[in-house]
Amino acid sequence: MNLATAIDTFLSELEKLNYSKRTIKGYKQDLEMLEEVVCLQNCEVNCLTSEQVEVFLDYSVQVGKSPSSSYRNRRLSCLRSFFSLLTDKKIITSKQNPTTSIKFARVVNRKPSPLSYAEYLSILEAVKKEKSEFLRKRNWSIIVMFYNTGLRLSELSNLDINQIDFHETRILSLKRKGNKVVDFPINRNVVLSLSSWVKTRGTAIDNALFTTSKNRRISTRMIERLVKRYADLAGIDRSITPHTFRHSYCTEIQKRGAGMYIAQELMNHSSIKTTSRYSHVNDADMRIAMDSLIDSKQWPED
Repeated sequence: MNLATAIDTFLSELEKLNYSKRTIKGYKQDLEMLEEVVCLQNCEVNCLTSEQVEVFLDYSVQVGKSPSSSYRNRRLSCLRSFFSLLTDKKIITSKQNPTTSIKFARVVNRKPSPLSYAEYLSILEAVKKEKSEFLRKRNWSIIVMFYNTGLRLSELSNLDINQIDFHETRILSLKRKGNKVVDFPINRNVVLSLSSWVKTRGTAIDNALFTTSKNRRISTRMIERLVKRYADLAGIDRSITPHTFRHSYCTEIQKRGAGMYIAQELMNHSSIKTTSRYSHVNDADMRIAMDSLIDSKQWPED
């Protein structure tokens, strides 16, 4: 099978597994670059070598500048997933997988800083100053949902209004990464903000929960921009994205008593190690947790 056909097969499989459009687009760009950098036309996928892959991993569009370790690792992760699927489908053999002997580059572990509760409230205060009732209520609900659910950007933007069960306080049939479909709990904060927004929302063309003023589904790019705008208005001097809210949510629910495995389930992580990287519980939080066990009934008798 030539490389171009193999790429199409891989991307189709990702769509079946309900990967986000953004993730699929990223994989597509990396794999098409692989084809451009190391292959001639109609290159056979089972003929690629580890040396060719290394050339691609170190390739940069900027002459004289090597890609960062994290960028290189992202490319390698893409290729590992790609060749792993081809191996599973018997398109290539395990011995023909050129990524087997290639290791990830060492990266300094820099955890993104989550929002504090005070910073979250300051962002809501910035939203509150919005003159348009439509924008104020919509954007307030988006910020509240991010902080109180930890949903991915694509998961939130793809929600339909009929997925919100206000009585049972849950999101129905939420499509998650890995082709999972679950009912997801929401709290009173989310219910109240959405109830207020829905009264203002109007009728959308495609039943979207969050819409533009033209009654069309809001785009992920527009959500990213509004999050950045309100964070700037709140005076937060670091980059704040929808993904920052996922880190903040994971940290906050653990501070408030959720165990690691509960957090893993709510975050839709396949590995507990991923959840631990999202956790930003510090020594003070651990001390509070330890002190909560203090009980005179456990003390030794004199």
